[in-house]
Amino acid sequence: MSAVSGCLTQSSEARPAWYSATMTAVLSPGARKLKIWALNGCALFELENLVKQGKLWWRSSNYTLYQDMMRRVTHIIEEIWPEMEIYSIDELFCDVHMFDRFSLELMAIELRERTLQHTGIPVCIGIAPTKTLAEAANRTAKKNFKETGVFVMSSEERRRFALGKLPVEDVWGIGPAKATALIRSGYSTALGFADIKNAEAIQEKFTITGLRTWYELNSKAIKMEYDQPDKKGIIQTRNFKLK
Repeated sequence: MSAVSGCLTQSSEARPAWYSATMTAVLSPGARKLKIWALNGCALFELENLVKQGKLWWRSSNYTLYQDMMRRVTHIIEEIWPEMEIYSIDELFCDVHMFDRFSLELMAIELRERTLQHTGIPVCIGIAPTKTLAEAANRTAKKNFKETGVFVMSSEERRRFALGKLPVEDVWGIGPAKATALIRSGYSTALGFADIKNAEAIQEKFTITGLRTWYELNSKAIKMEYDQPDKKGIIQTRNFKLK
């Protein structure tokens, strides 16, 4: 399983990023201090000095452009790894088990270079046996393997390395309530959660969703959804009576 994610801008500079739907709203701040400013309702003009000093850059959000860029990136990936499940506008999963006889790391590096060359978008790629582990591998690629942007969880040692560096609150599928409960129980990392031995206790305390995440952290895969299920809708109508 491979998780591919990308920053949908053509700048990869290590500066805080500010995205806005209008000139006065922060949607996706890129640094801890910016998050604090965003919570305080800080407007762009209040940070104008940081922009002038080159410490902050901002872009107006453009979801039509984002969708177009995502289609371009998806097309490039599809040429190499055709079995995919699009998770969000900047992230997707690929089933790569049929390429086991090749070097997945070299394939991923080549794919990343091709994507950057044709779109200008720096993607990160994490490869692991399950979706949740692929997410963890992707995060490890971003944080610890910035030069290649690729991390392959090819061994137990690598799995434990990645999970040991991943805070439990950042595990894909662990919400704030579950994370708080785990931390209070002494499990502050994904590895600590994965090392719990009692599956029944996990299901009782964290429901079937938590159990599924625990299984995936321990390399037990859940099938991919190539065909997205139809979305359910809610309709409101006036009451009527049959005569």
